[in-house]
Amino acid sequence: MLTVEKLAKILPDGKPLLRDISFSVGRGELVAILGLSGVGKTVLLRCINRLTTPDSGEIILNGDSEPFEITNCNIRELRKVRRRIGMIFQNFGLVNRLSVLENVLNGRLGYTDALQNLFFGFSDEEADMALKALDRVGIADLAHRRAGTLSAGRCSVLLLQGRLCRSHICYLQTNQLLILIRPHQSESWAF
Repeated sequence: MLTVEKLAKILPDGKPLLRDISFSVGRGELVAILGLSGVGKTVLLRCINRLTTPDSGEIILNGDSEPFEITNCNIRELRKVRRRIGMIFQNFGLVNRLSVLENVLNGRLGYTDALQNLFFGFSDEEADMALKALDRVGIADLAHRRAGTLSAGRCSVLLLQGRLCRSHICYLQTNQLLILIRPHQSESWAF
């Protein structure tokens, strides 16, 4: 599913942060990346989804279709890759003034036409998908509540559900550093 080979990242001051990092994660595997603060855990995850460009090495995401060589893809290919990888950041990245449901629906933005969303919003089918995702983790009753009023724990759950509304094969989380490889496209997640 995900293969990282000889990945390296050097900081602007010339200090090597990541050196010769290699691992692979198979379908259905759960992997935790552990280490002291500042050793490059988040940088590694940012390299995997190309929010940070590695200085050398290779990252390959092999999902349900053709494999993506992430490290050398162009901007158009990178957008396709990022549709397949869900990233949950330490600071949550929620839009506090939007509802819980709207924040989950934001996970669908990469799959829809920007002008259609701007003028017409999300489809009923997408709203149903988001409500089902919230129901899976027992927070469907919060669908119309402002996201800014949620606890940190519920924010984490909310963000994961937003990512599950996409067709990802890989999930990255930078807080309790987490990579989840989705076993099957149609399979539900149980928490």
